[in-house]
Amino acid sequence: TLHSMWDKTRLDSHDIIRDLVLLARRNDLTLPSIITDGESRASILSRGYYLASSPRQRESDTGARMLSILFITISNETSRLSFLNTLLDSLEERVELMRCGLGIDDLEQVGGVISSSASLSSNTKSNGTRGHERAADV
Repeated sequence: TLHSMWDKTRLDSHDIIRDLVLLARRNDLTLPSIITDGESRASILSRGYYLASSPRQRESDTGARMLSILFITISNETSRLSFLNTLLDSLEERVELMRCGLGIDDLEQVGGVISSSASLSSNTKSNGTRGHERAADV
């Protein structure tokens, strides 16, 4: 659900960039160096990871969209699969860190904690506290 005009703006920006990248690929055009240069991509990747890891929905959504743009700008299938594997490895590491940080021995409990955190986070708007401050009370 889009909550503000800024959510819609982020969505539209992502869609425009995605469409331009796909159009460039179909017409064998060179993509801008900001998304092809190794150092620039590393910077975008780092920022995307950081934002995607945020407990705040808008930040995590922005980070996920940045990672999506990086993915669609990869032209060969082997590199795309490698990128996805890297993302999955990172996700597994973060879930493990969360599990250890919360003292959860049974991995099936992680889903319940995530659901609890999400409901605590949604209560933020009604009671003025931030979700991660309340998660300590769980």
